[in-house]
Amino acid sequence: NNVSVCKALVGAENTETNLSLKAERGTAFLAQSATITRIRTLENILEEFPNFKDSKILKSDTDGFDTIILRSCSNYLKNNHPVLFLEFDPFLIVRNNDDPYSFINYLGDCGYQYCMFYENTGDFILACNLQQTDTIQQLIQYFSGRKMERFMDIAVFAKEDKELFDYCTQAEMAHFKKVRAF
Repeated sequence: NNVSVCKALVGAENTETNLSLKAERGTAFLAQSATITRIRTLENILEEFPNFKDSKILKSDTDGFDTIILRSCSNYLKNNHPVLFLEFDPFLIVRNNDDPYSFINYLGDCGYQYCMFYENTGDFILACNLQQTDTIQQLIQYFSGRKMERFMDIAVFAKEDKELFDYCTQAEMAHFKKVRAF
């Protein structure tokens, strides 16, 4: 009950392809197929499923296509400001012809201001303002070139969600202190 299924790949534009999703070793990828598969933008999908337009969180894990997908829905992001939780692998982002630095600027242009960084293991790294570009550049450089072995997940909060950002940051810091106490 209360489950909605949308059989489509999410991409930067509405189109069709002869690629299909294949799963292997805990991840999925696109491979040639005899079947035609629809690719749809996130905004297009949300038009079909309007109950999700006002969701407070948007989770994305598309192995390097996260930034491309999110760039294609700027109107939605600017108007709704869901908290974003996405995979952020500089290696895959560059391999998919996007730029991790300009994506951070794009988020700022969409009204986002705060970010929490996690290692792909789930370990909290740090929280900062998106305007702390030196810190973010160092993280991007650190995780660049690791060929999908180590990468980040990031949670991004809009300006109006500062209280939620502060609460989440405090919770992570409290958890960190408990873990270190052992």
